[in-house]
Amino acid sequence: MVIKYIEAKNQVQLLERHPAQELYLWRGYQVCKKEESYRLVIFLLRLIRLIEDSPQSLQNHRETLEKRLVTLRQNAPQKKATLQERKNKVDELLREHGYFEGDAPNWKKLASDVKKLSKELKGISKVTYSNLQTKLKNFAEAENDKAELEKKADEEQAKKAKGEKQFREFRARQKELEESQKSQKKRDQTVYCYNKLKERLDAKEQLGFAIDDGDCFFDAFSAALYEATGIYKTISELRKDVETVVKALPESDNWVLDIFKQNRKKISDFQHYKMDVGMTKEELERDEFRRGAPPVWGQTKLEGNILCEIYHVQLQQVGVNSPESDFEGMSFDEDELVGPADAPTIKIGLYPGHFVPILRTE
Repeated sequence: MVIKYIEAKNQVQLLERHPAQELYLWRGYQVCKKEESYRLVIFLLRLIRLIEDSPQSLQNHRETLEKRLVTLRQNAPQKKATLQERKNKVDELLREHGYFEGDAPNWKKLASDVKKLSKELKGISKVTYSNLQTKLKNFAEAENDKAELEKKADEEQAKKAKGEKQFREFRARQKELEESQKSQKKRDQTVYCYNKLKERLDAKEQLGFAIDDGDCFFDAFSAALYEATGIYKTISELRKDVETVVKALPESDNWVLDIFKQNRKKISDFQHYKMDVGMTKEELERDEFRRGAPPVWGQTKLEGNILCEIYHVQLQQVGVNSPESDFEGMSFDEDELVGPADAPTIKIGLYPGHFVPILRTE
């Protein structure tokens, strides 16, 4: 028989009870209740359990009790420490508010103050309550004002960020417009110079085409050379010819170096010139170490002079200029003539930033 009893609620609950025992226990409970003691009931319940339980049940019950005892012993230090910690906090709170005398709390003073406070709370006036409500309302309004200010600050920050974004977009559009105007201005200058160069041609001459990527001088020379002599050389072959001659010149009394110093103010290292002059733009892009470097522009008085000696031709440059051109160190409106005097003449045109071949119409 399983019997469960609960002391806290002044009741005894019997599960799977025997009818004969139920009446007996119930009467015993009533007697104990009148005497306001539950020890007899508890004793009777335990006695019945011991009598009716089997030896195995008693052994199980004993083991359960032993386990509970072990658990209680294990938890005892922790519970003791917890209780001591709570006691220390209570003592600290009492000391803080003046309810501690010597080494012990002054419970009498605390009880007196609590009693006095309870009377004051019962007799609180409507005026005091109204003042308290007003203070609470003002505090709430102050908190609302603070929240409103924070909200406005966030809104101003968002407006500032939006303004900065709009300004960046405006500057980007302005830069695009400036670049577009600059490109248009360059195109207008190119058209002006191209038409001006055409006016300087003879009746049976016309302007040819040359690529505009830094190799235009060699492309124009190649087209003019082929028309005059029937010799066809690629841009790469012409550059390699110049490179061979430049590298073979002695360090002292080097006429190429002298011209280089006079006309190429932006290139400070002659060794880089010797290394790059033999490479086209495409070859520079494929080179791992020279990728991104601009190709060497050809000039009539330097690379043109070398090529004229190699292919026994005379090169005539017809140049025009624009008042707004900004190519430092290069003269475009001067005609130049280089090469052997007894050799056939080929002609190229030059306007700011570009060489083109001058070819015959028939």
